[in-house]
Amino acid sequence: MAEPLSEAEYLEQQARQARRALSCALQDAKSALKSSADVRLWAQQYPLAVTASALVAGFLASSVVVPPRRRAGQARRRRRMRRARSWATPLINQVKRLIRAHLQRVILSVVAGAVLNRAHSPIAEDGHVPTEQG
Repeated sequence: MAEPLSEAEYLEQQARQARRALSCALQDAKSALKSSADVRLWAQQYPLAVTASALVAGFLASSVVVPPRRRAGQARRRRRMRRARSWATPLINQVKRLIRAHLQRVILSVVAGAVLNRAHSPIAEDGHVPTEQG
């Protein structure tokens, strides 16, 4: 029969077990966090939701990147429009500005979608994307 442990030995054994349990719990938490934050896994399970999220993120990013119109700029544009002899010139310039602003938003959305598409593509363990040629 085993000898009963002294109080110091018992406390040391309990401390070792507590350290082991804490280490295991931290490892489990790390692996759970990694798997829940893996965009590729989300993209495989919910491709439509991830694509929609990328689109929304792109539009939000473009609204942050594209500066708002300033009042001083609007006053300058009004003066230029008054000086314009042709009624078509201000209209054309305004259409150009609108197209430019929308293109910036679309480009940022496409870039965000491409990043998520890249995250969705299979990647080998060595970090290279497999090709169809072999």
